[in-house]
Amino acid sequence: MLLLLSVFEMIGVKITAFAALLAGAGLAVGAALNGSLGNFAGGVMMLLFKPFKVGI
Repeated sequence: MLLLLSVFEMIGVKITAFAALLAGAGLAVGAALNGSLGNFAGGVMMLLFKPFKVGI
């Protein structure tokens, strides 16, 4: 990652703009995974605590 930033600096790309773009992408991915991680945690809790009985 540091090498990529150095190459961009040599070409003339502003590093601050690239860092802001990277932070925005990270925020978007985090927001997109928020619901999925919550659903995953709920599924794990259901498997661990087994709140349902089958056949009754």
